[in-house]
Amino acid sequence: MKTESKHVTLVMWEVSPRLCNDLKFCVDAVTKAVLASNVTMLDIVKHKFNPQGLTVLALLSESHISIHTYPEHGYIAVDMFTCGDRADPLAGINKIRELFEPKTVIRNIKLRGRKD
Repeated sequence: MKTESKHVTLVMWEVSPRLCNDLKFCVDAVTKAVLASNVTMLDIVKHKFNPQGLTVLALLSESHISIHTYPEHGYIAVDMFTCGDRADPLAGINKIRELFEPKTVIRNIKLRGRKD
């Protein structure tokens, strides 16, 4: 069976707390990741927490991208799940990484939908 989907996670530390708490910057980062990864955004939902931190979730035709930030720790967790052959989630994840300029990164890739 052919792999139907890719699930990429990105954990970033030592990110500027200012960027972690900038809702417009984070929404723009998700939008740029959508463009880079050749996917179709259907909707975007965002929430800024009090006193800090935020979540941005993009609903895609191919699945989703989410960003959760923790400015007090300079930490961001990103998740991108896509299905279909034309989507390139690595390009989207790499765009997010480039924009936030973290000092420490862990990236994981999991192929899903495969029956061996």
